[in-house]
Amino acid sequence: MKNRRKTIHRTKPADYDYNVFINCPFDEDFKELFRAMVFTIHACGFAAQCALEDNNQTNRLQRIMDLIGECRFGIHDLSRIDIGKMPRNNMPLELGLFMGCRQFGHAHDQLKEYLVLDSDPHRYKQHITDLGGEDPGVTTTTRRL
Repeated sequence: MKNRRKTIHRTKPADYDYNVFINCPFDEDFKELFRAMVFTIHACGFAAQCALEDNNQTNRLQRIMDLIGECRFGIHDLSRIDIGKMPRNNMPLELGLFMGCRQFGHAHDQLKEYLVLDSDPHRYKQHITDLGGEDPGVTTTTRRL
């Protein structure tokens, strides 16, 4: 039987309640939407956090998990997942990590809230069938677990 990895005991960051994790495409076509998202988050008094930030960690997934742990809020844009071909599943994976942190994390993680954005209502059910109880709208609806 394998030894289980020790649970990391982290404390709630001082700015936890103001940090918003952004999970979206970072390509040229999405750049303007990304900038608008960051501007809006900051204009509302929050701080945008994303994997694009400079850091000295070489493991990108670990950096993403660390960011998720530092953020009470998350915005997850699934609109660019192409159902017709083998999709890149980074964005659904990061949504799952965020949801898992909320479910299995520390007491303060149970306060996590997230917004799921998609281009068409219910389209996400074609590639994330386990979200059956969740109904994100067309880029506007928030859902709490």
